[in-house]
Amino acid sequence: MKVDSVKPSIEQDRDMSQRATVLEDLYKGYFGSQENCRYFVEHIPQDFLSVSNPKVLDAGSSLGTVGKYVCRELSGQGITPQLILLDTNEEILKKSLDTLYKIVANLKQIPLADSSMNIILLRSVLHYEPTLEAQEAILKEIYRVLAPGGVFISQFGSFKDDDEAQAFNRLFKFLKRDVGFVSKDTGVKMHADVFDEIYKITEGPSLEENVDEFSARVGKDISGEVGDYISGHQSELKNILVNNNPITWRVGFTIVSCRKK
Repeated sequence: MKVDSVKPSIEQDRDMSQRATVLEDLYKGYFGSQENCRYFVEHIPQDFLSVSNPKVLDAGSSLGTVGKYVCRELSGQGITPQLILLDTNEEILKKSLDTLYKIVANLKQIPLADSSMNIILLRSVLHYEPTLEAQEAILKEIYRVLAPGGVFISQFGSFKDDDEAQAFNRLFKFLKRDVGFVSKDTGVKMHADVFDEIYKITEGPSLEENVDEFSARVGKDISGEVGDYISGHQSELKNILVNNNPITWRVGFTIVSCRKK
């Protein structure tokens, strides 16, 4: 099975990309959960079901769990979708043996024609870019590829307000992970600034992670240094932390669907 490679300036942190090969096994099955994938199907407009052979792009796909789920649901309604997986990690794409079309590429340089995709899915990817400018660049590239009348469904990590989001980003920067989580309002506005219409906004399933799980992901025990950091930042992290033994934080998610006219 051929994997097309497009390799100019893949900017995503390589360590994060390689870690994605086991992403479906992490987070207590969060990303592999069919219940969590269901949220995306609920964001597909009913009028869109008249498209008989839609092209579906799972952007930043990892194994393509959400894209495959959406396509199965569409197939059950007499639709024949064509699924394309796009990720920076070639190894994880090779593991998705039941998907024919795969592209290795950066989301800022999607090697697809203008207005060529009917449905584009983006799950938990934007926060890997630490700046709003970089996240908006991804959204603009997705807008370019989306066909008029198409739907873009985006799940992004979100917090109650910008102060909480920045407190979480600082925690992860201390852990040597430069991320760009945002508040719900900031994230929705960013999508609204790029797309012609916001179709629907819902709360997505939240994700909890403890320091032991994070230590396993990065390959070393960081519980002591995390404990020291948190003890000095209790007030700003109080609404993010859900347990102290082990230290556990919660990330909320917002799902927004956008249309292109």
